Amino acid sequence: MSVSRHPVALRLEQQVGGATRLLATVMGLPLIDGIFPALIIAGALTTTAGDPSVTGILQTGLLIFGGSATVAVILAEMDGTRREQLTSILLLGALLVPVAVAEAAVAADADVPAIRDPDGTVTVLAPSAAALRDRLA
Repeated sequence: MSVSRHPVALRLEQQVGGATRLLATVMGLPLIDGIFPALIIAGALTTTAGDPSVTGILQTGLLIFGGSATVAVILAEMDGTRREQLTSILLLGALLVPVAVAEAAVAADADVPAIRDPDGTVTVLAPSAAALRDRLA
């Protein structure tokens, strides 16, 4: 059971059941709510020339999968030895990373209107997770 006393954290853990499922929920939300595809469409993984950016990939990965909620669940909610925790996290990553790769491929191929300013800033005019989900269907 959760050691957290925050009502939202308690309710979420009760709904999903267990620390590993809570971690999966927290790490999977950006893939479901559309922020990850929006970052891809906005060019977070590429340089201004359009080439893949290792730095952008690492920064986006840490932003999406390594946020404060993820760290909080790992530190406060997960029981067991470090080896057991690491095994759970790696198994979860093995499931989430292919989903993220597939979603990134669809998002990168999406024909979404955007404006690129001279300074490299991209403004996506119509980001829609629903439109991306429709393309997958």
